[in-house]
Amino acid sequence: MENNKPFSDKNLLLLVTLREHQYIDYLAGDLEKYFKRTHVFNFIGYSREHGLSATEDRIRELIRENDIYLVLVIQLATDFELSPEYYASLRGPAKLVFWFFDDDMYFSAVSKYYAAAADAVMTHDYFPSLAYKQLGIPSIYATPIYDPEIFHPVPAAKDIDVCCVCDCTKADRMEYIDFLTAGGIKVETYGHGSKNGFLPEERDISAIYSRSRIVITFSRLDKPRWPVSDDPLLERVRQNKGHFAQIALTRSFCLSEYAPALNLIAGIGSEVAVFNDKNELLSQVRYYLAHDKEREEMADRAYETAKRTFVGAVAFPKLLHELRKTLDDQAPVEPGASPPALSAAFRSNIVNGLTFSFFILLGEGRFSNAGELLTRLFRCGPRAFLSGFPAGTIRALTVFFHKLTGG
Repeated sequence: MENNKPFSDKNLLLLVTLREHQYIDYLAGDLEKYFKRTHVFNFIGYSREHGLSATEDRIRELIRENDIYLVLVIQLATDFELSPEYYASLRGPAKLVFWFFDDDMYFSAVSKYYAAAADAVMTHDYFPSLAYKQLGIPSIYATPIYDPEIFHPVPAAKDIDVCCVCDCTKADRMEYIDFLTAGGIKVETYGHGSKNGFLPEERDISAIYSRSRIVITFSRLDKPRWPVSDDPLLERVRQNKGHFAQIALTRSFCLSEYAPALNLIAGIGSEVAVFNDKNELLSQVRYYLAHDKEREEMADRAYETAKRTFVGAVAFPKLLHELRKTLDDQAPVEPGASPPALSAAFRSNIVNGLTFSFFILLGEGRFSNAGELLTRLFRCGPRAFLSGFPAGTIRALTVFFHKLTGG
């Protein structure tokens, strides 16, 4: 075992729900460097083509045929094709670990039930990492990891006073941006619902950041949608997102909406400036536009920290060393581990998710695979079916309607 490759003697099966996704592909490509062999399997795509039972069988075959030590799962919170019971059944022959990215939003409703089926979980959200431990689930808090080939300084004149690259339709972001504009600040916005629209490539973000004197980013979660739409308090949550890391890697100055765990990855006041409301945002923007030297020194310090912390060549060895130690410290698990207990709401979400997939398969003409999903809708019990099936049907019909009307 190499010092910076704690899994160099082990084989990895990476289960994903997205392929041809730039960030997932980056993670998969970098992970390959740290394992003896890596197999990437898109189980959602395979399930659509071959059916869910065939997908479950194929995963077991991959584990057996390739002497898999670690099954690492990166799945969306809206993907319920593989159940916690199925995941629990994989333990023993292999170690099972989930890697979650939006636990501040999905921990209570989704993530904790999948994590309870696993040997460990890695999460980019600090407070959920503690909540997992309260449940007796080994957890690792992971700092943001980004590709320095995408996020890096770009030589450019600072011709943009303030920029924001984000989904401007979320939460109250446009209210803040409009408040700055009304205060006489020139703001360039990019992304969904923005003035300038989407950037052609993710790598173009670095050029925009590098041209900007101030890059602002927000932390408040958007209005909750399925499967967390019944929890209005989530709108009050401020999430320590990865945008600071991206901005810092471009040697740009970040002004972030405050989040409680931001200080874990950045020095507040020395590497990043923060705001709590509109008035403070306007005040901070005016101050840092007038203090070039202080702003540039903070950006320089953030960049040095980012190079030592957020790039894959540094972050992956640290993360994987901690994971290997966590797994090695555990007692062996007998094959076919007991499945976790599931709440009525989670079972309803399973039915909701499978119902949505059922209609998608029908729309694609995959009638046999759709029929198999239909039989699974009843496994969660009548209560879950009666609440989940109508909700999933409405979601699917809404999508079909928007496609038909171009909405």
